[in-house]
Amino acid sequence: MRKLSTRLHCLPLRLALVLAIGGSALSAVPADSPLLPGQFGAWQSPGPSQILKIQDLGAPWASGTIGERILKEAGVLKIEERTYQNAEGSITLRAYLLPDPSSAFELYTYLLAPGMRDIGIGENSAGGANDGRFLVGNIVVESSLPSSVRPEELRS
Repeated sequence: MRKLSTRLHCLPLRLALVLAIGGSALSAVPADSPLLPGQFGAWQSPGPSQILKIQDLGAPWASGTIGERILKEAGVLKIEERTYQNAEGSITLRAYLLPDPSSAFELYTYLLAPGMRDIGIGENSAGGANDGRFLVGNIVVESSLPSSVRPEELRS
């Protein structure tokens, strides 16, 4: 428990998910609770988040694909997407709620791509030039970023 507490303490306080779920990243988040906050750091959402279904996710997640099988096997409970803006541009975050941290880790590792590097958002975070992924408890977050925004800026 001490190692887990230390890991959570090291997460930036401004981390969107920690704020969104009240600072208890490993507690079970009810499927009807929002996963993504209205703002974090300098990032402000101009509107509400959207709840997505697997079929809304596009070709990589289409029926019969490996992506769809991973989501079903991991037991995804909820998929939420929200756009944020600041002076640098806009980003989109997509959060996946899974039943437990083990299932979330399965999805997180599936989402990793060659060439991604640690972006410093907790123990499990990785990013490329225009995207990032991080894992907090039973939630996996993907980010889509314009070229003017680096994945590390999600910490602010």
